[in-house]
Amino acid sequence: MRCYFSKRVFPIVLNYFLKPSFLSRVCLLIAISVASITSSISMALADNYTLSAGDRLRITLLQNEQVNDTYLVGIDGTVSIPGIGVIEASGLSVRNFEGRLREKAANTIVDPSVSVEIIEYRPFFILGDVENAGKYPFTPDLNVMKAVAIAGGFGRRIDSDALSRAVAVSQARKSLAEDQIALFSSKVNLARLVAERNMSETFNYPADSADRAGTRNASEVIASARSLFQTRQESFRIRLAKLENTLAANIAEIKSFQAQIELQSEVLETNQAELSKLQDARERGIVSDARINQVIRDEQNVRAQTLQIATLKRQSEVNLASAEREITNLISNRNVEIDQAIQAHEDNIRRLSARVREDAALLAETGTGQLDPTGDPSYRLELYRNGEKLERDISYTSPLIPDDILFVIVNNDTLRGE
Repeated sequence: MRCYFSKRVFPIVLNYFLKPSFLSRVCLLIAISVASITSSISMALADNYTLSAGDRLRITLLQNEQVNDTYLVGIDGTVSIPGIGVIEASGLSVRNFEGRLREKAANTIVDPSVSVEIIEYRPFFILGDVENAGKYPFTPDLNVMKAVAIAGGFGRRIDSDALSRAVAVSQARKSLAEDQIALFSSKVNLARLVAERNMSETFNYPADSADRAGTRNASEVIASARSLFQTRQESFRIRLAKLENTLAANIAEIKSFQAQIELQSEVLETNQAELSKLQDARERGIVSDARINQVIRDEQNVRAQTLQIATLKRQSEVNLASAEREITNLISNRNVEIDQAIQAHEDNIRRLSARVREDAALLAETGTGQLDPTGDPSYRLELYRNGEKLERDISYTSPLIPDDILFVIVNNDTLRGE
């Protein structure tokens, strides 16, 4: 059977792959894929993707840093946020969920500033005749061929080996594209961190940077970094301003208490002078004991008030020292955090730069072989979405979304050469 297939089918397949019409069609489809399919998938995910159990979100609330964290949409389709409550997420787009969160936060916060982004999508599933069937993390711009590559390629070798070679090319391209995006993102965020460290007013990555031109979604990466820069800088300035206001209030209190103590001292000196005169007058029989006793009581009250004010002043001095330490710690911890992040990005850039060079070399070795995007008769593809089989034709460039189940089924009739 193997020999029969090789002698009868392989020449036909090879001639088909080498036809000018086929090559032209492949080139056209590749151009369309790069220019429209990828961007349309990203836009669809951004605008039409609905949340469900398993999605992981990063939530940022400018007015309450305790909320800022990552959250998993639970199996009941809700997200529980400290200080805000339980919010229904299932079936909502990211923007609609963001709006609902903003409405809920507005119950306790005036004009809340809310940001929600997906950091981890629900997985997709690939089953059938692939090397490693199972569940895999979803990534934007995923299509059938990339899914097969993620699953280790087709599970059965076809004599023509066109599919296996195409999978290797697709996998190399996917790896190169992902590493280029990760490298560019790391460079942008390194520049952002340096701007944060320098307390710059604004941040923008150079528009004419050499690595920007070859990176997909470069503008989105820069816009995201700029938004994160503004949020972090504003959050830091708010916290610093709050501590500085506390510091200024403590300084004002100390000055006020000191002025009161000085005033009380003047009153005490006046009382003591008056008491001395009254005591002389009493010896001459001019002033009664009742008058002297009243001045003595007044003096005791002044001393008690002075002691109370001095106690309050010491407490304000303690509060002032605490506020100074908090400001020092806030600035120091922020700088340490930024320095550590800068070091991590510098290490990551070195590692990713090496991987990009390796990916490019691997792609050069595997060649630029392509598949007919309409599919290959050696395999049959079935796609199930929301529990229902899609009736339309599935090709190797068909896009996938989270929770999709892809079946790859070897065509036994083709294997037998029929």
